[in-house]
Amino acid sequence: MASFTRSVAYPWALTGVFGAVHLVVTVIPFSPSIGGGGVISFGLVSGAIIGFLLGPFFGTIAVLIGSFAGGFVNPSIAIFGLLTPLAPATGAFVAGSFRVRGSRIKSVALILIVYIVALCFFIQSPIGRLAIGFLWLHIIAGLLVLLFLIPGVGHQLSDALHFEPDSKLSLNFFAIWLVSFIAVMADHLVGSTIAAYVFSAGMDPEALALLFIGVAFIYPWERLIASVITALVLFVTSISLAKTYFDLPTLPGIPSAPLELPPEELEESSG
Repeated sequence: MASFTRSVAYPWALTGVFGAVHLVVTVIPFSPSIGGGGVISFGLVSGAIIGFLLGPFFGTIAVLIGSFAGGFVNPSIAIFGLLTPLAPATGAFVAGSFRVRGSRIKSVALILIVYIVALCFFIQSPIGRLAIGFLWLHIIAGLLVLLFLIPGVGHQLSDALHFEPDSKLSLNFFAIWLVSFIAVMADHLVGSTIAAYVFSAGMDPEALALLFIGVAFIYPWERLIASVITALVLFVTSISLAKTYFDLPTLPGIPSAPLELPPEELEESSG
């Protein structure tokens, strides 16, 4: 296939398209909001997906645009007002950062900073010390980020996020699920941190802390389901993209040659 020069507007066009997609998805309820009115939307899934596909810069912008617009279309999802988009945007940033080739250590460091800063803000909130047990799964998710720094293991996981002709699909799926889980947990951590400040303004901190502790073993199921849905969508999408000449311009380093199909699949597609 002949090479071509992409317009600088190409990634911005993708940003607009995916922002619109995120807008549509955010109006679909995923689960009730805990601690206040409104609902959590499927934006927690699409945020991580868009970040993974477009990268930490364009993916985050697309999610911010879609989330802000979604809050006006469906006010029930704007639980924290104008601060609501920060949660899915964080998920997009985290998922996208894992995908940047050639700077794994720097990307992992940025993700760890996101987790550490959010954890510190939660602990310093009016309910932080009262509801510190609520953070148990967020801490585990933050520690899982360190897997990408282990010599050998981290390199394999990073490579598995990009499908190659000789890719082991089981490793591909595990790596994608791991990134999906860390991303949706980052989304939840930032959202919970904002909630700790916003809801405590009109609610007794001790009562709010009890509410957080009460769901400490409920929200993990919500996030695990969301991470599996995210991973399945990204796994199928990644396989499809690897079989084409289409590559995402916001993720430099992705091979432009398509994934080779087995002979029997080639015969079916040509027939």
